[in-house]
Amino acid sequence: MTNIYSDYDIIGSELEYLEEKGRGFFSKKRTKIYKEYPFRFDIPSKDYLKAKVFCSDVEELSEYKFSIDDFITILYDDFMRNVRRHCGDLQKLFKLISSRDKRLKLLTEGKQKHLKDEFVVEVCCTIQREDALKFEVLLMDIEEIYNVYYSVEDVLEILVCDFIYELNTGNLKSIMSKIVKHWNTPDE
Repeated sequence: MTNIYSDYDIIGSELEYLEEKGRGFFSKKRTKIYKEYPFRFDIPSKDYLKAKVFCSDVEELSEYKFSIDDFITILYDDFMRNVRRHCGDLQKLFKLISSRDKRLKLLTEGKQKHLKDEFVVEVCCTIQREDALKFEVLLMDIEEIYNVYYSVEDVLEILVCDFIYELNTGNLKSIMSKIVKHWNTPDE
């Protein structure tokens, strides 16, 4: 039995689709396959407010609308670029996620309550099906090799919370200008 790596269980729907395809056109069951998925996840309300202020600053500097959804999409796109760059190097990809996961570290250091004990805000990131499938397969591989479970929603939460943490500690001094430059560059 395969674990479920997101609320959408894309691996499961892909396996169902392949099974149906093997049965032919007259199969009784039809698996519905979507082109994109709106992944919803919770972040601490303090991080949400900090992200909202950051987005407002980017919007003011770029003179373009820049929402929380845009912010999360940029973080996700950057993460997927790293996945593509390190394709096949599961150890680097695992470290890319686990080194950013401050949820348990902060809890054990007593600096922050566990996310479940805080007020949270639900946010969303829309991901194309192929990328979401790649994401789930990566998480399945990580669990098989390192015996650590992450869902897509967990990793999105980690990306947002890590960015805010790094911003607060001064480790992202030039990030505002990079994002403004990225946001002002038209798609080609």
